[in-house]
Amino acid sequence: MSQTKIQDATIRSAEKTSQLAINFYQGDINSLIDAEDDFTPEGWSKFMNRLTGYLDEKGSPNFSQSFNKSGEPLDVRRENLVYSLVNIELWFVGRCLI
Repeated sequence: MSQTKIQDATIRSAEKTSQLAINFYQGDINSLIDAEDDFTPEGWSKFMNRLTGYLDEKGSPNFSQSFNKSGEPLDVRRENLVYSLVNIELWFVGRCLI
C-alpha cells in the first residue's frame, strides 16, 4: 500500500473516531465511551480529563452535543505518530494516536 493511501486511511479513521468522541447524549454513558477503543489509554485519559465537571456520578455526560463534519480537513499535521486534523469551519481539532 502506498504511503498516500496509508495516510488517507489514517485520516479517515481519525475523522471517524473524532466524530464518535464528540457526539454524545445526556445520561447515556455508552454514547460517550463508544470511541474509547480507538484511543490509546493516554489519549482517552486526556480526553476524559477535559470532561471533568461535566459528568454525573455514574460517569454519564450531563449534557448532549452533536457535530457534523462540514468538509475535508483543511490542515493535516503529523508529529511522531500523532495525526492532527483541523477543520477550521468547525473550529474543532481531532487527534488520533496510532
